Amino acid sequence: MDALKSEIIPLEREFEAWIISNIERYFETNGIKYYIRALMPKEEKKIGADELMFFSNSYKVVALQFKRPYVNIENPTWESLYWNLFNQSNQFTKVAKIPSLYYCLPAFTNRNYRKEALSHCFFWKPNKNEKDGKYYLKQGSDESHSKNNYIKNPMKWVQFIKEILECRIGCKL
Repeated sequence: MDALKSEIIPLEREFEAWIISNIERYFETNGIKYYIRALMPKEEKKIGADELMFFSNSYKVVALQFKRPYVNIENPTWESLYWNLFNQSNQFTKVAKIPSLYYCLPAFTNRNYRKEALSHCFFWKPNKNEKDGKYYLKQGSDESHSKNNYIKNPMKWVQFIKEILECRIGCKL
């Protein structure tokens, strides 16, 4: 449970920086030609993404929307881990509808995990019928928690990048 032990949950931009750094290291280590760019706030409102990843080998783009995790600090458990996926600027709707846009959901709150951030996050796309709100990693067993949303079929990095490289995820340019 060390991944969830933290007195202060890092800011969303910290998670974004750590994960992008891990992604760049992965691409460079594996000889994948890429270009990653952050979006300006005006672009983010329009597109619904924080970052765009371009792949020059396959002329493809994948967009990511980062969300920081929340957890019960006094009693951090996987069941209490959640992300606020509300529909500000129609963001949730855009992630659900745009095929190349995915949420990147860190599943840690301990800053000591930043160098291995990519191993501790999920990539997820809600289906078009799901509603915005608070989304938990696991479906809860207690009465109040079981009524909340939870992320179904999230992907870890290995599966996500495989889907991209095998042309099942992403938008051809």
